[in-house]
Amino acid sequence: MRYYHYTSITTTYNPALYFNIDKTHGTVSKGKIAHLVLLSEDPLKDIANTQKIEMVILRGKLYTRNDLDDLLAKIKKMVVN
Repeated sequence: MRYYHYTSITTTYNPALYFNIDKTHGTVSKGKIAHLVLLSEDPLKDIANTQKIEMVILRGKLYTRNDLDDLLAKIKKMVVN
């Protein structure tokens, strides 16, 4: 196994085990609840790539880059007003 695999386990599966929700969370598997951030660039090559969010899957719903930009614009508008 490569070191990034251990990082993935440490940040996803182990917390699910700790909170006793590993039956529904912690791995990408059929029937489990998905919370994913999909990046357009490799964060292992440059940590700044963690800012290059292409899509988010939250509770099984897909949010595209355009959806995320629209949501951010709405929040900024609420804060300013």
